Amino acid sequence: MTCMVCYAQIGVVLAIIKQTKDKKLKETATGAFFSGLFGVTEPAIYGITLPRKRPFVLSCIGGAVSGAIIGAFHSVLYILPSMGFFAIPAYINPKVVQ
Repeated sequence: MTCMVCYAQIGVVLAIIKQTKDKKLKETATGAFFSGLFGVTEPAIYGITLPRKRPFVLSCIGGAVSGAIIGAFHSVLYILPSMGFFAIPAYINPKVVQ
């Protein structure tokens, strides 16, 4: 369930990239977005969402809701993954793949 927080954070940063007209913010957010895809969300948190408070709260809510959905469907991680897109294969049952 903790993997969903990473996706919520990069989703909020992507929304900021799409909506902002500030060129410097757009550049910073784009770098934070791509690092977030690989599981490093600290630039997105400390550089983009936390100073603006509202996007940070929205990412926390999004992470909580998506984590609750994953928990409600009893999803299972078969390995302990890193965050980001590298976590997606961890949800695949190895018995089904064989």
